Amino acid sequence: MKLKTKCMAFFIAFTLLLGLAPQPLFAGCPLTVEAHSGRTDAYGGHRDNQNASGLGYYHYHCGGHPAHLHPNGVCPYSGSASSGSTSSSSTSSGSTGSGSTNSSSPSVSRPAAKLNRKRVTLSVGKRSRLRLKNAKGTVKWASGNKRIASVSSNGTVSAKRAGTCVITARYNGRNYRCRIIVKNPFRLKTSDITIQAGQQKTLKANVKASSITWRSGKKDVVSVSKSGVITGKAKGRCFVYATYMGKTQKCRVIVQAPPETSAPTVS
Repeated sequence: MKLKTKCMAFFIAFTLLLGLAPQPLFAGCPLTVEAHSGRTDAYGGHRDNQNASGLGYYHYHCGGHPAHLHPNGVCPYSGSASSGSTSSSSTSSGSTGSGSTNSSSPSVSRPAAKLNRKRVTLSVGKRSRLRLKNAKGTVKWASGNKRIASVSSNGTVSAKRAGTCVITARYNGRNYRCRIIVKNPFRLKTSDITIQAGQQKTLKANVKASSITWRSGKKDVVSVSKSGVITGKAKGRCFVYATYMGKTQKCRVIVQAPPETSAPTVS
């Protein structure tokens, strides 16, 4: 009997030295007493060497509760805390889910933007309007070659001279392109003409003569006015050039000497 008592005393002393938190022999009962002063350790409890609490040499103060034991390693106050935490978590989850559901709205897809034309053929001097369909913001227009075709801020294309270029519409970081083909149908209706010195003729074209730039290859043989009227100056031949929107046509002019007039016969 004495040996058993000594072993028990030795075990208790050894446990106190190691700072362990053993459970009392009657751990099956969640005993509690009023709180008292004393610092707690990392486990939320502390030693009670004088057994002031009546719970043994070690007890807990979890969550500011009165001194108590942990039967089977479970805090008697953890049930309500866990339940409250679970309830709070459920409420929070429900609130979050409800908020997420209410705040979401179905997405509406918009039709993609596209040009109304991808290829346009124009005659010199003509215009055509390009439009970027389904565009809700600002569209920036640019010409790949302004000498052939220009484009305004609203997409109006103006044909300048024969050739090919690309008009680009930039919208929302993307480029939309249209190929522009410009043709110049300008031509003179006469390619060869014969006149006499002092005689006048009007050269005609399929466009207004006033919009044509006229030039004589030899002004001492043939002169030409701004309206396309040529005048024979002296015997010879030369070319008269007509330029319209970058395209030049020419007409060969032959000037003959005026017929000789016979002197009157005196009888």
